[in-house]
Amino acid sequence: PIRVVDGQMLGIGGFKTPQDIYAINDHIYVVDSGNNRIVHLTRDWEVVRIVDGFDNEGKRDTFKNPRGIHVTPEGGMYIADRDNSRIVVLDSDGNLHLIVTSPAESQPEYFTSDFRFRPDKIGVDQYGTIYVVSAGVYDGIMEFDINGEFQGFVGAHRVHPTTWDYVW
Repeated sequence: PIRVVDGQMLGIGGFKTPQDIYAINDHIYVVDSGNNRIVHLTRDWEVVRIVDGFDNEGKRDTFKNPRGIHVTPEGGMYIADRDNSRIVVLDSDGNLHLIVTSPAESQPEYFTSDFRFRPDKIGVDQYGTIYVVSAGVYDGIMEFDINGEFQGFVGAHRVHPTTWDYVW
């Protein structure tokens, strides 16, 4: 390590349980989970802005334990808002573009009755496909299309037990 950076040094109050960091185009985004905010910094560690909420149909909406972030080259943010059970997609100005909610609502056949959507980490490919790691999901990485529609699971290996496995 060549430098330690904390919220006090940045003049924004201490970080509380930071969970993720994303760097792109000489900008750094820190998911400060305990303070329910995203801290946007320059590569020189200067604060650009703090995103702690957004306008949602005329009402102020906030994050609750955000855990992961992905930022597009244009500055759009995909935020895994864990305790609000959703993915929040904001444009480069911090305006709401999309909210992705639990896929169990639209496709219950893939989930147990007690399923709770708790997104932890997120990634987005060049086509806008959203990949989500959610707490308590063991079927693989959840895949959503560009419109937030659940497409299924990727990356999980299917187990094919042998006869010996059954005996054991």
